[in-house]
Amino acid sequence: MALEQVWLRLQFTCPTDETENLGARLMEFDSLGLEEQPQEGGDVLMTAYFSHPLGEGQAETVESALSATVPGPFSWSLFQDDGWSTRWQEHFKPFAVGEGLVICPSWESYEPKPGQKLLLLDPGMAFGTGTHATTRGSLLLMERYLAPEQVVLDVGCGSGILSLAALLCGASHAIGVDIDPEAVRVSQENAEINHLAEKTEFSTTPIEHVEGEYPFVLANIQAHILIPMVEPLVARVEPDAYLLLSGIIDTKRDAVVACYEANGCELVDEFVDEDWHSMVMRRLK
Repeated sequence: MALEQVWLRLQFTCPTDETENLGARLMEFDSLGLEEQPQEGGDVLMTAYFSHPLGEGQAETVESALSATVPGPFSWSLFQDDGWSTRWQEHFKPFAVGEGLVICPSWESYEPKPGQKLLLLDPGMAFGTGTHATTRGSLLLMERYLAPEQVVLDVGCGSGILSLAALLCGASHAIGVDIDPEAVRVSQENAEINHLAEKTEFSTTPIEHVEGEYPFVLANIQAHILIPMVEPLVARVEPDAYLLLSGIIDTKRDAVVACYEANGCELVDEFVDEDWHSMVMRRLK
């Protein structure tokens, strides 16, 4: 009999109006999934799932970050997968994004209408289904600024959704990197089911070791990663070319813009959805 997956579960109670902010913070610390259960008195029981085991000191770092908003207590426990990691599939249905792109789960069937481009997707445990505001914003801005036959660099590729969407929108080749080997595996599988594998390269290569400059660079990550990554990320963008940044919660927006403007970029366009910012920067030099 196959072994069931074991996760690490964090639970704590918080006010209802803090769930969005705390959910964003948990995503920044690589939470694999979140659940919210309303409690008597108006509070919410937050449950976050993480890979087991955590990195050294990660639990303390997470608690320290959350403590700025809620006092705790924070309860950690091991959790054997009862199907939560795949239950979300019941709610993941085909949907349109932008002018003509349709995201469709690989286990669903969909007949595209004339002019629609169909992207089959199985995100597995990697981030990126297109339903989150950050991914939607990235897709919409990419449609506006990606030129035909450009080579795309996708930093933090997750499920590969942005790389593959770029190819459907006219890019000639997509190179995706992610620190998570599972994301690389999922991206490769999604490229194969979309018959785009020959136009993609996915790896765990750190951004500091990626060679060359690119005419279009994507980074849908989080502000706390985008800011310290600014120098190697901007260095991968061709002069006068576009850098699409996303995964930026409203409270971090100004800090990200200031950081990238101080490193030779200018803000060209911005899309805001549910307090999440996606933006297009241009490298000036």
